[in-house]
Amino acid sequence: MSIAPPTSTTPSTLVQAKYTALPTCRQVTDKVTGLPPLRSGNEKPSASDMLTGREFQRIPDWPRVNLQVSAWRDDVGDISYPASAGRGALKAREAYDAPSKPGSDPADDGTAEDVQVGEKAKWLTPKDNGSCTLMILDQNAVLHLEYKPADKPAPRSQECRGPLRELAKSFYNAVQTQ
Repeated sequence: MSIAPPTSTTPSTLVQAKYTALPTCRQVTDKVTGLPPLRSGNEKPSASDMLTGREFQRIPDWPRVNLQVSAWRDDVGDISYPASAGRGALKAREAYDAPSKPGSDPADDGTAEDVQVGEKAKWLTPKDNGSCTLMILDQNAVLHLEYKPADKPAPRSQECRGPLRELAKSFYNAVQTQ
């Protein structure tokens, strides 16, 4: 009687990185409507990971909107995560979970289930009383949005979070890689 060698039937749960490139500030500005004028932009691709951010503000007045996306690649490793399928998603989840740790600044301020983009989203404790902040996890990327309206409502109010919730959908669509 012969015994067949064992075979692996467990499929890999790691998926390839969704974000392999990020749009430029101009590309995002062209796709996201209703923003104040572009005040500054930052696009710093590095050897292993990607970051792009931009700030919109009607100077010297408000509103002010900050949009940032950070993405981690699978094909380059670092000291904590070697290059492999799923590296980007692991790094993104680590960044997304960081505000949930005790003493973090900004701190996690609760799930944003009604945002309905990405894998999951949460509100962050705002840096000041007149703004609200949202963080979205989407596979190997984290989107970070901050909104400071002209009338500076309470950070947890619908007047602050409602417009940011709508902006999140538009920003999410603008950063999708094709």
